[in-house]
Order: sequence, then C-alpha cells, then structure tokens
Amino acid sequence: KGISLAMGEWIGLVNADDYLNSDSVEIVLRACYKNQNCMFLYGKLHYFDDNGYSKIIGKKIKSKLEMILFGRFNHPTCFIHKSVYQALGTFDTKYKIAADYEFGIRCWVNSVKFCFINSTISNFRLGGASSNLLKNQKERNQIRKKYLHIPIISDLLFYVIVVKNIERFKNETIF
Repeated sequence: KGISLAMGEWIGLVNADDYLNSDSVEIVLRACYKNQNCMFLYGKLHYFDDNGYSKIIGKKIKSKLEMILFGRFNHPTCFIHKSVYQALGTFDTKYKIAADYEFGIRCWVNSVKFCFINSTISNFRLGGASSNLLKNQKERNQIRKKYLHIPIISDLLFYVIVVKNIERFKNETIF
C-alpha cells in the first residue's frame, strides 16, 4: 500500500524495528547520481539482537544463479526506482516472509539493473517474522523452484540449510 502512495522517484522500505544510518540517504543519493542506469540499489546490512550479537553482511551479486539461490540483496538496504514497481508490480503477498526475496528475483530476471553500495545502509533487529529461518527457507524454497526450474537443486539447498541450522530450529516455532 505504501509503495503506491510514495511520491518520490526512489523508494526505500524500512521494517518496523529497523533503521537507516544517519548518512544512508546521502550515500544512496550519491550512488544514484554515479550509476544513473541503476534501478535497484542495495548495500550492506548490520543485523543485531538484544543479547549483543552483531554482524555486518552484504556483497555484490554476480550472477542469476547466485541471485536465485541466495538472493543476498538485504531488503532493508534497498532503494528501488518507482518505475520498477510500475513495470513489474509490487510484492507477491502470498509469500508472508520472503515476498522481498521473490520481488528481487523478479527484478533480476527481468533485467532490472542492480548496483551494490559498499556501505552499511540499514540496521536490522533480529527477532521478527523474517528471522524465523525455517519458515523463511520454506518460502524461499518455493520461490527458488518457481524461478530455477530445477526443483532438485532447490530442495537440496533447503535441506543443507536445515541440517546446518538444526540447533537454531529447535528454538523456533515451526507453525
């Protein structure tokens, strides 16, 4: 709903418990002017929890396969040109947790120009719905199958992630 009400050329979405750094808008504006053919800007994300855990993640996506398998564009860091939403639509709401992942892949496969900003743009507090790794990976697996067209690779990656994170899943609500 908010995307349709946005009045600017660039739209950045920040989740309820997240926040941008004080210089993020300036950094994004510089990237817009430097890369005028870019329509999807994304950068590094600082994620943290209330127990002191903290990590900065983010890197340039180099291929369609990497995008579909991992989709590491860190949604809270994204600034997307309004024309992209007008051309491709907004988030597919059948995905409750990974709609941003599906939208990013949809942009990539439709040749939207992505540009990586090598700066921390946003801060993401762990603990919300998207932090539930098992639910998130179930939706991502459905999305990978939709775009990859090789279900066995999607399923294999899903099971590798589950096995690698089995201890985390013990503490998560599955349903």
